[in-house]
Amino acid sequence: MRTNIIISPSKLLRIELHILFWIVVLAFYTFFYGRISGDYYVTFIHLLMTLPVYLGATYFTLYHIIPKYLLQKNYRGFIISSIYTVLGAAYLELMITLLIVVFPDILGNYKTRQPFESQSLDIYLRLISIFIVVFLASCIKLLKHWYVIQRTNQLLEKEKLRAELSFLKSQINPHFLFNTLNNLYALTLKKSDNSPEVVLKLSEILDYMLYECSQKKVELKKEINLIKNYIDLESMRFGDRLTIDFQIKGNVRNVNVAPLLFFPLVENSFKHGVRNNIDSAWIKLKLNVADNSLQFEISNGKPNRKSGDEIKGGIGLENLRKRLQIIYPVHHKLIIEDTADQYSAKLKLDLSLNTARK
Repeated sequence: MRTNIIISPSKLLRIELHILFWIVVLAFYTFFYGRISGDYYVTFIHLLMTLPVYLGATYFTLYHIIPKYLLQKNYRGFIISSIYTVLGAAYLELMITLLIVVFPDILGNYKTRQPFESQSLDIYLRLISIFIVVFLASCIKLLKHWYVIQRTNQLLEKEKLRAELSFLKSQINPHFLFNTLNNLYALTLKKSDNSPEVVLKLSEILDYMLYECSQKKVELKKEINLIKNYIDLESMRFGDRLTIDFQIKGNVRNVNVAPLLFFPLVENSFKHGVRNNIDSAWIKLKLNVADNSLQFEISNGKPNRKSGDEIKGGIGLENLRKRLQIIYPVHHKLIIEDTADQYSAKLKLDLSLNTARK
C-alpha cells in the first residue's frame, strides 16, 4: 500500500527557512575557521561532522527548554538547562574533534590540518560557537512566538469589539420600536387621521434598520432620510406646538458613516425637549460636511425643572458613547451641554480614510 505524504505550503516554507538557517551557519563558520586554519575544505568537512551536535543543542533548546521552562516563567530551570545543554554540546563536539585528530585518515593528509588543530581543540571557542547558534535560533523562536501571541490577541480583541458592537446595535432597534409604538398607540387613541401615515413612516424606518444597518458603513444621505422620517413621525404627534429647524450644509454625497450614530441624539432631544413640554417646543438640527469632517449639532428647549434635576440620556445615549469609542476610538468628539433652559449635543467625526475601525 502506497501512502502519499502531503506537506502544506506553510510547513514547506518552514522547512526551507530552517535549511537556509543552517546553510548560513555552515557558510559563516567555514569562512571564519577557514581563515584561521588556511584550509576551507578541511574546515567544511569538520563542521559537517560536528553539525549534528549543533542541531541537537539548538532543537533541544527550541522545543524542550524554551516551552517547558522559559514560557512557563521558570527562569531558574531555563538558565540551568541552557548551561548544561551548551556545555554538553561543546563536550560532544570536542570529542568528535579529538577523534578526527587521533584518526587523521578521516580528513586525509594530516599535515594540512596542523594549523587547524590548536583552534579545533579550544574548548572556549567551541562553547562560544555553539552558544551563538543556539542564541540566534532562540531569538528567532521567541520573536515568532511573540508575533503569534500579538496576532492572536489582536484577532481576539477585534472579535470582542465586533461582538460588543453588534450587541449595542441590537439594543437600538428595540429601544426605538418601543418608543414609536407608544406614539402610534397615542394617535390611535385619539383616532387621528395620521395613523396610516405613521405606519408607513415606521415601516420605512424599520426597513432601513433591518436591512441597511447591518452594514459597517452606510451612506450619509440614508441616515439623513432616517432622521427626516423620524421627525415627520414626531411632528404628526405634537402638531403646531413643535417647531423644527433642520439645516444641512456641505456635500453629503459619497460620504459614508457608521449607521445610527445621530439617531440616538435626535430621539433623546424629542424625549426631553418636547414630550415634557406642554407649551411650545423647539428643536434645531445642523449637519455640516467640510474638510473631511462631519459635525452634527442638535439643541432643544427644556421645560422648567428643579435645580440639580439632571436630564440623563438613558440607554440610547449611553450606547452611542460606547459605539463611538469602538468605531471611532480617537477620531470623534461628543459634547453634551445641559443648561437651565437648553439641552444641546455636538458630535464631530473625522472622515479621513482609515480612521474608523473596519
